[in-house]
Amino acid sequence: MSMDLNKVKLGLGIRGEIHLYRHGKKPNEALDKRGATRDVLTAICEYMMCDCPKGSVQQVKLADKYFEISVNPISVDDFNKNK
Repeated sequence: MSMDLNKVKLGLGIRGEIHLYRHGKKPNEALDKRGATRDVLTAICEYMMCDCPKGSVQQVKLADKYFEISVNPISVDDFNKNK
């Protein structure tokens, strides 16, 4: 069974989590959804850390807004301090 990827999109939930949605004829009506926050953030970190073991900075334009995104590795101790 194949899936039409034109009917799949990412969206932001009301609590700030990222979801993967599948919709039918009505693009604003979800037929299925699942949490995708971890998958999206993992892909972004892997993309930005590729060949950059000390981290990297990317500048992006989304619609008419500009952003600078940085990813830097931290120690487990530093991670646990910020929880």
